Amino acid sequence: MLPLSIILPISGETDNSASLLSQLEQALIDVGLSAEIILVTEHVSAELSQACQQLNQTIPVQLISPPRPESSTAVIMEGMQAGSGQNILVLDTAYCQSPEIIKSLYSPLQDQQTDFVLATFPGNTHSMFAGWLTRPLTKTKALQTGCFAISRNRFEQCREILNPASPQPVLEFLVKSRSQAVVEVPLPAGDLQSHQRGVSFSERVRWGVQLKELYEFKFKNYAYFLQFAIVGSSGVIVNLLALSLLLNWMIRPVAVAMAIWIAMTSNFLLNRHVTFSYARHAPILKQYLAYCGSCLTGNFFNWLTTLVLCGSISYFAERTLIAALIGILVGMGFNFLLCRLLVFGKHKADATVPKTNPAGKSQSSPG
Repeated sequence: MLPLSIILPISGETDNSASLLSQLEQALIDVGLSAEIILVTEHVSAELSQACQQLNQTIPVQLISPPRPESSTAVIMEGMQAGSGQNILVLDTAYCQSPEIIKSLYSPLQDQQTDFVLATFPGNTHSMFAGWLTRPLTKTKALQTGCFAISRNRFEQCREILNPASPQPVLEFLVKSRSQAVVEVPLPAGDLQSHQRGVSFSERVRWGVQLKELYEFKFKNYAYFLQFAIVGSSGVIVNLLALSLLLNWMIRPVAVAMAIWIAMTSNFLLNRHVTFSYARHAPILKQYLAYCGSCLTGNFFNWLTTLVLCGSISYFAERTLIAALIGILVGMGFNFLLCRLLVFGKHKADATVPKTNPAGKSQSSPG
């Protein structure tokens, strides 16, 4: 087994790829490192194929062309799964292919100082808002370079739970691999300007979806409860808006009941498609009726808690609103538990539905 697999994900045209291969070959010679090179690209030119054949005489080279990869994460996973090196080095741009940077990325893995090494630019390449969002997930600030190294063992441990559709591979690998002592290798500041590019709205949406999934992965029920509480708060606004409109056409008791029903239905749809999105393919009518039952149960415990506090403790007897607030929190807690475990629970059938990984093989979803 070779000590290193080098993954070169190439997007777009491959006109300059042959020259990049030559530069990488020379860099490996300068470092004195034995490695295999795996190119992953949608577009395979005759020039690139010829360059790979020539280089394969001295260095093992694989050329992989996946059909319509979902994202850069899927492309990188294709290369990783095709390789066999003890460690994996991902170089998605030419400025990472200098002998100094290759050696800096590989040495900490070779010396077993860590199992994850990341090339970073000086400072923070994120906006302040993006940095604030990723801070709970990782202390690393520069996540957009795409040049990193990871041990084969660590990759194999997290391979089944990686999401190929994730737009930011470094963030995906950092969080899912649970790497603790991440070593950062600084890149020259002069390359930062050429690295930066605009981000489209669709890319921002995909990044938001990735962040949601990673928060759920790392913080589990805490992340689900926060989303559940936000959805519940939005239901208050929906209730008030619906009531203000319905009062123009209905008598008050009917309007109040209809507004509550509309808000509850709105909360159900948001929880089904956002908070507990993994359960959105379950039968909707059965799920909706179960959700209504959980809401009634939560409201019962809300009512019971408020009455018990006011009836047994003099402090709350004089401060009914505080007792009602505690009752709301208790009721929401019961409602969340019922939704998480029963209404939107991950049943055995859901956990074993096979999904296709980047290599085209079937794998099971991690319940």
